[in-house]
Amino acid sequence: MDNWDRLNKLGKVSNKNPLEKKVNQLTRVISDPDVYNVNVASRERIEKLEKRVSELEGKLTALIKQIDTPK
Repeated sequence: MDNWDRLNKLGKVSNKNPLEKKVNQLTRVISDPDVYNVNVASRERIEKLEKRVSELEGKLTALIKQIDTPK
């Protein structure tokens, strides 16, 4: 048994072409970007941030109204 056969037996050598590997990597990154620490945010994360910003804007508006109302 030569070294190539040993490596194939371990399953660590891939016979995929570079394009297939890149497509698979991109598919994984797009499906769950937070795991791969890329500068792409998942839809759920953006929606949570939008909700949080809206809540903070509402609180800020309420505080400004309290400050501006004459006593």
